[in-house]
Formats: sequence, C-alpha cells, structure tokens
Amino acid sequence: MKICLLLFVFSLVFPVTKCNFEIETMYRSRPEKDTFSLSPTGHFMIHYDIQGNAAPDLTDVDGNGVPDYVDEVGIIADSTRYVLVDIMGFREEIDDSDGIYDIYIDQRCDGCYGVNTPDAPYGNGSYITIDNDYSEGYYTSGIVTMRLTVAHEFFHAIQRAYKAPTADDKFFYEMTSTWIEDIIVPDGNDYLYFITNLFNNPEQRWDNVQGYSLALFGHYLSTQFEENIQSQKESTIIRKVWEELSNIESPFLIL
Repeated sequence: MKICLLLFVFSLVFPVTKCNFEIETMYRSRPEKDTFSLSPTGHFMIHYDIQGNAAPDLTDVDGNGVPDYVDEVGIIADSTRYVLVDIMGFREEIDDSDGIYDIYIDQRCDGCYGVNTPDAPYGNGSYITIDNDYSEGYYTSGIVTMRLTVAHEFFHAIQRAYKAPTADDKFFYEMTSTWIEDIIVPDGNDYLYFITNLFNNPEQRWDNVQGYSLALFGHYLSTQFEENIQSQKESTIIRKVWEELSNIESPFLIL
C-alpha cells in the first residue's frame, strides 16, 4: 500500500511523456548526425553526434573508438530483437532500403523518453529516436531507462509489421510496448509509475488512456492463461493477439 501511494504521489509531481508514438505519426525527415556505429550483430545503426548538446557522453572505457553509451544502445537493441523475434516469435520489423534498422541519439525534452517515427517511403518502416543521457525529468534514469526505451520503441517497429496504427488502437500499441519493457529489462520497473491512471478510474474506456497504465493487463494475460511456461518469454498470447489484429480493425474485437 505504501509503495502504491508513493508511486501515485511521484507520478503527480513529476508528469512525463513516455512515448511520442501517439502524436508523432506523420512522416518527417530523419535527424542528421555526425557519425554512426553498428550494433554487435550489425543489425542496428546507431547515429550520434560527437559535439554539441545532442552528443552522448563520449567516454570510451574499452577503447574501441565508440562511446560506451552508444555501445550500450547497440547491445540492448540486439538483445531486444533477439528476444522478440528469435525467442518469442514476433514478426521481424519492416526493413528500410539498406536492411539495417536506424536508432538516433538526440537531446530530447526532459521526460520525453523516445519516439518511433514512420518512414513514409517504406510503408510501415520506421526509425527510433532516443535521449542522449536520460539524466533529468524521468521516473527512472540513466542506462536502465535507455534500455527500457529502446525495448519499448523497437517493439513499436515490430508492431508496424502487423498493422499501421490508428487513433482508435494506439492504446494497444502502448500497452504491449510497456508490457515488453519489463520482460526485456526486468530490473527497470519504470512502468509502475504509470499505473495510477488506471487505478484512479478502473472503469474508464481503455481507448481513453494512453496505454502505459494497461501494461499490468499484459502481464496478467502472459502469466495466467498458459500452462507449463517458466517465464513470460515463453508466452505466446500477446503474439497471437497481434496476429489476429493484423487481419481486423480493432483490438476490441479480440480482447
């Protein structure tokens, strides 16, 4: 009870914008950055500046010529894709012209975690923009918050492979992206700061909420309705819902 009360008070005092996926849905030109680095698997290209306000911390402890923060982005991006596609069986994201998924590091507003932006020339393809340090204005902070954000936003890329978002079903995109955060980064728990929206008004229509507070329902589905699974990474129920959603107009016809 005390923990829930503290989370409620904290969320009121420090309101944030978790994901601009809902409002930044129009095509826009990509950010221009000084340089880039490939993730260990080569599947992701991380673009970043080496000078200016948008540059990440350039500390390079391992001496590989790439800032450690950029290395960490590539590692969690590879890990997220491996869990979602190879372990959990979700569709692959829609590739752009070079077959490498792009992540841009920028200086975002305080409390603006990240955004998944559609890439108009390639249909439902997309790219991600994340913050350069997650130091201020967030419920959690630092590397862990970066990892949560990459997991959240990359799942949006995979969701686009099933269905282009509409105003009526964006809550489901956000619900499942917030749900996956805790599976990819189990020590993050950032999603708990968003549950008060639902708890304050549990009878409200789900499409009236942003979706973050519904992540608990995703955990309920993926832990209570399948037998003989040891972890949520073995769960298939959310994937099956997405497969159904790719053929219909609304998640309300499934849930």
